[in-house]
Amino acid sequence: MPMELLVRLRQAHLPLNIEDTEDIQKCEVLFAAKLIDAAIPVFHPEGSTPYLGPATVTSVTPNGMAASEVRTRMPDGSANFYPRRSPSARSRFGRHAVDAPSETREKSLLPN
Repeated sequence: MPMELLVRLRQAHLPLNIEDTEDIQKCEVLFAAKLIDAAIPVFHPEGSTPYLGPATVTSVTPNGMAASEVRTRMPDGSANFYPRRSPSARSRFGRHAVDAPSETREKSLLPN
C-alpha cells in the first residue's frame, strides 16, 4: 500500500533510491498525489525490469508528512479510518453536516 511506504519514507534518511518494482509503482502514486518529491524512472515494458533504473525519493512534502501522521494514528488493520467529529461539532453544524459535502458536490454539477 502506498501509505505504508509513505510512513517508511518519512522515517528514512533521504534521498533514498528505490529499486523494487512494486515500491517504484507506489512512489509514482505518492508523487502524483504530491506527497513526495522524487525522480521516477522511465517505464519500459520490454526488458528484464519494467523501469530504467531506481526511483530517487528526495523528500516527503508537508502534505505527505500530514498524511503519514494520520496513517500512523490509524488502528492496525483499518484501511478506512477517518477521525470522527466530536458531538459538539456535529451539533454546531446541524444533523445534516455529514451530508453537506456530497450535497454541495451534487449542486456544483447542476447547470445554473
